[in-house]
Amino acid sequence: MAAAAATLILQGCGGTKVIPPEEVQARLKSTLNVYEDNQVWFRSGGNVSWTNDPKDIFALEIEGKIYNTKDINKIEIVEKTSEIVVLLKSGERIVARNYFNDSKREWDVMWHICNARKECEVGGNFYRGHPNGPIGKYLTSVYESNFSRTPERDPAGDIIKDSRSIPTNSNVQFLTRADGEAVDQKIAALSERWAKIVHDRQQKQAEIRQATQEQERRIEAEAIKVRANLRVGSQTNCGQVFEIRSPMAGVQTIVGMQFIDVSRLYGPSANCRFVNGQYVGR
Repeated sequence: MAAAAATLILQGCGGTKVIPPEEVQARLKSTLNVYEDNQVWFRSGGNVSWTNDPKDIFALEIEGKIYNTKDINKIEIVEKTSEIVVLLKSGERIVARNYFNDSKREWDVMWHICNARKECEVGGNFYRGHPNGPIGKYLTSVYESNFSRTPERDPAGDIIKDSRSIPTNSNVQFLTRADGEAVDQKIAALSERWAKIVHDRQQKQAEIRQATQEQERRIEAEAIKVRANLRVGSQTNCGQVFEIRSPMAGVQTIVGMQFIDVSRLYGPSANCRFVNGQYVGR
């Protein structure tokens, strides 16, 4: 953890006082509240995200202290003043100044995942993020735009469960439990819409298959009648019969006069196909 790794050195009238790392850790986490249910939902960068397990604490380190994000109302980036502003639900306002002008300070604002014993895992800094941030596995998110459009694939494939769920260099608005439950309902509704699309698609495909099968039966039934009653002047799938030379029949086709085996002829409802001048069926 960035702030916890160093030993704190204070200068006073009595000389130099070295504060051990354990005390630095304690001071760092003195503001970290632990609740029975630590689950949070938040909106950031077009995503709605949430923590998976109520036991896990999604925490923010800023200005040498760590806060449970359940205690945070929102995080704002003020680029004009080079500030990151954290507004707590208590009304307290925490500001990280000169944030964008000092490369060292970017590491003063960090994401963590902590447990009830206040043991924390670093998840990357707020400004640069962490492409393979290990704490991504504790979070889930979804693109909010998905809720307003018709799904083109299974929405389950659009659920994000990796480091992309970690807010990076963007404003963060933490939501209420009611907001979180509303997100769950939207995801459920999206899944229902997709299920209906799949059902309608399968039903349409079934109707097409049935229609195709019906057409095949009609063509075969027609072919039996045509073959049994074939004579000069009869209409086939390839044209009119001009001569009978059993088992062949002369047919005036689109490629000229052809003698075709009667057993391979169909009625006018069927197609007629030739390849390189040879009859290949329907």
